[in-house]
Amino acid sequence: MFNVRHPFFVPFILIVLSFAPIRLVAQSTDTLRVMAYNLLHYRNFTTYCTPSNNNPTAKEGHMRTLFNYYLPHVLVVNEMGASPVTVADSLLCNVFNQLSTPGRYQQSAYSNNGSSIINMLIYDGEKVVLHRQDAIGKDLQDNNIVRVLDVYTLYVNDPTLAQHKDTLFFTVVAAHLKAGSGSNDQAQRGRATEALMAYLEQQGLKGNVFFAGDLNLYGSSEAAFQNLTTHPDPAYRFFDPVNAIGAWGGNQAFAQHHTQSTRTSFTNGGCFASSGLDDRFDWILAQAPVLDPANRLHYVAGSYRALGNNGNNFDQALYTFGNGSVPNTVAEALYLTSDHIPVVMSLAARRGPVGIATPQGPGLTLYRSPDGLYAITSTEGTNGNVRLELFDFHGRRLWVQTAGTGRQSIFIPQPAAAGIFLLKASDNAGGVRVVKVFSVGRQ
Repeated sequence: MFNVRHPFFVPFILIVLSFAPIRLVAQSTDTLRVMAYNLLHYRNFTTYCTPSNNNPTAKEGHMRTLFNYYLPHVLVVNEMGASPVTVADSLLCNVFNQLSTPGRYQQSAYSNNGSSIINMLIYDGEKVVLHRQDAIGKDLQDNNIVRVLDVYTLYVNDPTLAQHKDTLFFTVVAAHLKAGSGSNDQAQRGRATEALMAYLEQQGLKGNVFFAGDLNLYGSSEAAFQNLTTHPDPAYRFFDPVNAIGAWGGNQAFAQHHTQSTRTSFTNGGCFASSGLDDRFDWILAQAPVLDPANRLHYVAGSYRALGNNGNNFDQALYTFGNGSVPNTVAEALYLTSDHIPVVMSLAARRGPVGIATPQGPGLTLYRSPDGLYAITSTEGTNGNVRLELFDFHGRRLWVQTAGTGRQSIFIPQPAAAGIFLLKASDNAGGVRVVKVFSVGRQ
């Protein structure tokens, strides 16, 4: 038995679960549609947005038209009224239960720090399950942020989960950052995202993580955006799926990405903003692994868009006739629902265990030494080089190295976290061997 406290022993692998080829169930791929949408004071009444000029029953009818056209599986909403009646069931009962089997769509729990409007997560329970949720309500100086950042961790609702005990987790952070272009507004947005990045690092949330909602950003030079995208640890950084970085506000070069406002006039007594489409306020940002097609959960290229924005509406009201990017009825529903339009993207989710092992493959033996774990690979005949890859059980590839022909000894770097990992060896002839190993993590 190895003593993991021995000063010369690196506790990479304590248990080798199997050295034989492991035949794993083939993965199936599902598609998840994700949306972030500011609902403009949905069932929240103010002096300027009232039951008359922002009627909730009419708004729900328009949303049924919209969601009948594009029904998301994961929906982040902003500006939902914070009253218990609104939170309880309004959006589910009056919209989603009308479009699908009642009970199929579910929502997160109520979260607030005193605001009259809140975030909410609506999700298709047949596709995903809400595993846990948390909220960030304070900045790093222990002051309240304007609206809480809601952190939702979900997993793919795989029908074969009971058999293989393996699923795919991801985290969605819902945000509605401080509005306004003033220096104080920008500073408050900066403090909120600073608190978020500290939270993610503290919790070790990296990989399949998204940041979605109304961020009220005018350009990529803002501290808030820099906090998200230039974090010192690259593993926690967020990226724009369409890589449209710059000064978005009032800039025609970004016309196809603008999400606010749908109107230039007819503001319903000031409830709707009147600037026309000239700001990119609404976002879905993702961490780097999501943008890698090799990741088990990854962005479907070309799927990210501002729904209903045909790119020709710069500084104009949203086209409701001849829109081209969506049917006229949907464009009209977008115009009537909110002064924002939603952003959407699709994700490919590969369900089932990681990888497939075949009966034949390259030789693969593991051995320990005082400084860690080594793999001995060998090839026969014309199988060529051996490719070694280390995966975690979310399907993320942590390490890869190619060994030459013949017999090779390769050092395997230790994962930072404890857990079960898969070491895969493949050759040029299509042979694969997979070994399950257990690591206690770096100490």
